[in-house]
Amino acid sequence: MFKKLLASVGIGSAKVDTFILSEQLNPGSECNLRIVIQASDSVEQDINGLELALCTSAKSEKDLGDSEIKVNETVILSRWAMTPQELGLSNSILEAGQTIEYDLTISLHPETPVTAVANSLSKVWIATGLDIDKGLDSSDKDYLDIHPTSFQKHAVEAMYELGYKILKVDVEKGYLRGNGFQSSVNCYQEFEFKRQAGLFSSSEAELSFVNLDGAVGILVEKDRFLGGDAYFSEILPNSANYQQIKSKLEQWL
Repeated sequence: MFKKLLASVGIGSAKVDTFILSEQLNPGSECNLRIVIQASDSVEQDINGLELALCTSAKSEKDLGDSEIKVNETVILSRWAMTPQELGLSNSILEAGQTIEYDLTISLHPETPVTAVANSLSKVWIATGLDIDKGLDSSDKDYLDIHPTSFQKHAVEAMYELGYKILKVDVEKGYLRGNGFQSSVNCYQEFEFKRQAGLFSSSEAELSFVNLDGAVGILVEKDRFLGGDAYFSEILPNSANYQQIKSKLEQWL
């Protein structure tokens, strides 16, 4: 039994279904897929290959006359391509009535945004397409549930214990830069928090993460009431426990 149907799309006379076989997905984790390509009963088709793209939507600003507007742009985090030979096609021909099942394991980009968290506005999906003679036809997008890493879970839990609550979690266009690290894709995720400090005062903070090889770059932007924004960042080991992460956040906030 397949876990979830990701995409079902008619391309020319062929139909492509993409299924996810993995139980839970996290940034950087492996994702097992099964792709089923089915021809029509009466028409063969030339197939040049299969393409997959891991995508997210990021907010950016565009100039509109004398003002700026916010728009959402699709950012491709990773992409994969399979040749007809890899798919098991002879001479790139999908015969009438032929069905192909192709199993594939992909690694999600380590900076894949998290979606399975409170107040998340972030979206992640895999687009599937067949490269046919008349051009690439892509599927409708179907979304993935991306769960936070242990490090991210510890950070969010620590923020709650420090009195903050999540306002929203979204993705911004651009590169995130911290002390000794930088994001590798042209977008980054922000976890926005707010703490009610008193009857007439509150404080806000934004957390962002860059998953590195064996470590995590964490950046905190703290909104100060009179002094403007303050930025704190550091690279911590991926194995940092809850208390270590909480102590660092408490020091900054």
